Amino acid sequence: MATSKPDDKNEPARLPRSGHGAASLIPHLPEGLNELYCHPAAGDAEAIEGGVPGYKYREELEALLSPRVRAALADSGVTLVRFAGSLPKS
Repeated sequence: MATSKPDDKNEPARLPRSGHGAASLIPHLPEGLNELYCHPAAGDAEAIEGGVPGYKYREELEALLSPRVRAALADSGVTLVRFAGSLPKS
């Protein structure tokens, strides 16, 4: 799957479903808070009750666990945070 990088910074980029593809996206993240949302799972759609047919849940899990992705995060100085901890206190 090719990396999809939108022209508009407010539009989401599509996560490539491979460690190599996902790692190549990380150095291009804009400065500041970025959110990555996906639906990783150990099985594909056919094995998941309510799974979306054709969705590659397992490939997303493998991309997120990839050593290439970890290395790209470290090389880019990305700090991982939990979503709840990233919001300003009101």
